[in-house]
Amino acid sequence: MFYAEAQRPLGLRARKKLHTWREIRGAATRLLRDHDYADVSIDMIAAEANVSRATFFNYFGSKDAVVFDADPEELAAYQALLDARPADEPVWTSLREVLIATVDSVGEQMVVQRDLLQRNRVLADSGRSFGDQFRQALTAWATRRAMDAGMTEFQAALVVATADAAATTAYRFWDPARGAQALRDLIAKAFDTVGAHIAPPGEA
Repeated sequence: MFYAEAQRPLGLRARKKLHTWREIRGAATRLLRDHDYADVSIDMIAAEANVSRATFFNYFGSKDAVVFDADPEELAAYQALLDARPADEPVWTSLREVLIATVDSVGEQMVVQRDLLQRNRVLADSGRSFGDQFRQALTAWATRRAMDAGMTEFQAALVVATADAAATTAYRFWDPARGAQALRDLIAKAFDTVGAHIAPPGEA
């Protein structure tokens, strides 16, 4: 997990909140494994997690959110993972390694959520994905790192967009029945294939 990258232990109140967040997420995951998304209500999720409806909304803004929001601790530790990459490492290499590390850490949840997307058209049509919050953090970090390395804003955006396209294509061709390792391998293959044919700006 990303937790090894976390730098500060959580206080008691924060640990309790995180525990409740995960209980609600776990309850939703259990229900959605057995029922269609449209048939699972927020009240059902709250009852399964043994919390009130009001408590559910203290942690998640919608039913979609309980599926797609990133674990708060993992999101914070993900930023630490980004910041730990060597300053002189090529941006393309950093992006490859970070995305592979992401699968290593949250692959199990990605398998569950990809399966949900495949079985529930309402979710698939929502335009959201599990990696949205991670992607936002990665894009901001990679753009800053690329520009610090001497790229123009346009060049940095091009590198980040190319990396996103490689990862998105790998995800699209991934069969969750084959597990997280299959996605990891596809991401590595996508980056290596693209990297063999282009030299991202500043890394030629």
